[in-house]
Order: sequence, then C-alpha cells, then structure tokens
Amino acid sequence: MRRPVAPPAEPGAGRWRRAAAPLALAVALAVWTLLVLVGGPVIHLDVTIRDAVVHATADGGWPAPTRAARQYAKVGDPLAAGTVLALVALALAFLRRDVRPMPYAVAAVSLLVVTVMIPKLLYHRTGPNPADPGNGGTGFYPSGHTTTFLTLYGTALILAAWPLTRWKLCAIGAVIAVSAGSYGTALVWCDYHWTSDVIGGWLLGPLVLWTVFATKTTARLIDRVAEFTERAKPPKR
Repeated sequence: MRRPVAPPAEPGAGRWRRAAAPLALAVALAVWTLLVLVGGPVIHLDVTIRDAVVHATADGGWPAPTRAARQYAKVGDPLAAGTVLALVALALAFLRRDVRPMPYAVAAVSLLVVTVMIPKLLYHRTGPNPADPGNGGTGFYPSGHTTTFLTLYGTALILAAWPLTRWKLCAIGAVIAVSAGSYGTALVWCDYHWTSDVIGGWLLGPLVLWTVFATKTTARLIDRVAEFTERAKPPKR
C-alpha cells in the first residue's frame, strides 16, 4: 500500500513550491497569535461577535440553530473524535493488512496534543462566557475542539483515501474546509469560544496534518515502525 506522503524531492524551486502553503500557514498562525496576545482590533472583534451572538440568542432566540450547534459541538470532543480515528485506523490496518494507519493516527494525536496544549498553558486565555467552568482550566487559545475536529477527522479521511491522488486531496480539502468552518461557527454561536480562538484552530489544524502526512521524517519513522512490526510477527508455518 502506498503511503500518503509527498512525492519525491524536487530540486530547487520545486521544494519551495511544496513548502509554500505550510510556510504561509505558519506565518499566518504566528501573526494571528501575536495579534491575540497584544489585544486591540482582534479582541474588539471577538467582543463584538460575542455580544451579537448573546443578543441574538437571548430569551430563547433562534432555538433550533442553537440546539443544532450544541449537538454539533459535541462531535469535536477529543474522546469522540479520537474514538472515530482509532476505529478507522484499526479497520484500515485489518482490511489492508498494513499497520501504517495506526502509527499515522498516533502521530496525529500526539502532535495535536503538543501543539494545542503548549499555547494554551502559556497564554491561559479565558473564554467568552464568564460562567464557563473551563475558565479555570488550561486556556481557550487556540480552540482545542476546532483543532481536534480538523486534525483527527482530517486524518481519518486521509487514511481512508489511500492511495492519494490530486483529485482526492482536493476533495478532502474541500470537505475539511466546509466541515471545520461550520464547526468553528457552531462553537462561536454557542458562546463556547472566541472567534479568534477558532481562527487559531483553523490555522493550526492544517499544519498538523501537513507535518504528519507530507514530511519525510514522519514517513521514515512510520516505515520503521511498520518494518519492526513485520519482523516481530511469528513466521508462517
């Protein structure tokens, strides 16, 4: 089975072209995080959107969208998304007789935890709702649920789409963009996150996916895990 990694290295400009998108995302995430830290227009935008949502949903306004958004928000719970990814990886490993989907899933979860928790612990931002018990936790920036939704369900889609082709990548990108966009909107509508938290998750999630699936270092490590697993199997009689 072919692994979902980038094509062989291209000389010169080819390498830069392949690195342009993740580099742009990394720069955008760094700039956005700095804007969130220093306050100003971004915080004003957060408060304006939060106040508009609170006003719209006050006294039971827009009950159907609110109920739907609250149910949708549960889909990005780490336990729910992690369970789906684990089941997909196990099923694919069994059906394809290839262990690689499992270490790819582990790599995605591990990198997700590290990249989300570090800024949360460093910044320790409070949420839009003062009564939210999460204000006493690890912080709200970036949105862990948004990043989890995008990364773990995105990983499941990529694994299920092996072997990758250009049109499959375009289709996966479109599905992830629409679903993650609507999911982040649901979190803001429910007053679970600031808008800037969600945008941070939208920028971070694709970087995690790129690191897991498009870097040679990850591919080599997973190949070694697969080879070790094959050697550890008992010989056939």
